[in-house]
Amino acid sequence: MNHEKAKLTVDRTFKSIQTATSNKQIDSLISGELNKNKMDTQVYPYLHFSISSPEIQELFNSGLLNSDGNLASNISQRDDLNPLTKLLYSVLWKNGDLKKIKHIVQGIQQTNKKEATTFKNRTKTQNEDLVSSLSLGDEKY
Repeated sequence: MNHEKAKLTVDRTFKSIQTATSNKQIDSLISGELNKNKMDTQVYPYLHFSISSPEIQELFNSGLLNSDGNLASNISQRDDLNPLTKLLYSVLWKNGDLKKIKHIVQGIQQTNKKEATTFKNRTKTQNEDLVSSLSLGDEKY
């Protein structure tokens, strides 16, 4: 969906919401055009976990992350990695995503400043982030 089509869809949706006279009309909007562009949750399932700034700090302390928030360049030489860490690192390496971790790390660290950072499910029409939510201190959003 290009920018113009997206704008028309948003305008049409808001107009439909304003003129709706029943919940059924609103429900039909959600199950109709708005739902058809949503990615398959079998491919992109919801993530049911949170990750906190202290957990990220543990990654810095263990040397898995460098000072920029990127994965350390020597990770593949370490002998203390568990199989899941090795597998996930391999996927990041294969997809050329090693340098993208810092953006997620920065978002999680912002939670200490009480700036909400949420990651939404990916849709076909918007380039949204992948994690469903992060915790802000003791509060979950």
